[in-house]
Amino acid sequence: YDYMGMSLIEYTCCMDDSGVGEECGSKIIEPGVPDLPMDAPKRFGCSLDESYTPSSALPPSLQKYVCDDPQGAYIVHVNSPDHCNEENPCGFIMDIHGHSMSGEMQGLNDRLFEEGVKEGFVVAAPTSHLTEGGVPSWSPNIHLDMLHSLISMAATSPEIDENHIHVTGFSQGG
Repeated sequence: YDYMGMSLIEYTCCMDDSGVGEECGSKIIEPGVPDLPMDAPKRFGCSLDESYTPSSALPPSLQKYVCDDPQGAYIVHVNSPDHCNEENPCGFIMDIHGHSMSGEMQGLNDRLFEEGVKEGFVVAAPTSHLTEGGVPSWSPNIHLDMLHSLISMAATSPEIDENHIHVTGFSQGG
């Protein structure tokens, strides 16, 4: 199954004697966390994956970062206005996906990667590194510190206006 250029689930179909197909099984195709060079550019304490190319449904300026965390490495997709810097800081929005989604899918659904940037915000959409039933899933007991750390790193970044930090999400991420 291909959703907006991202492979998510691989289905296996079986045929009965009459030639009618039915699903025999499926598995989630997990993208995994890439290994990046030690000297990869950093942002919010995370390393830029310079090999990443967003799907055609996403803004071409979208970047993928890999963040280290005591619970395990995780991915954050970030889109930023070009004008964000120390002299002209931007607001920050963390956009948290729902159960079985990813940061990319969240951005496709709510369009914050595009709309937030138009309004002068850096938009960051983390993807949970844990899975429940083979799909990304959030757990407050495990992820609260990770998400708080990401917000804290963004708040201390010179290109972010610490008075304009927002968090939003969908379903399990809301």
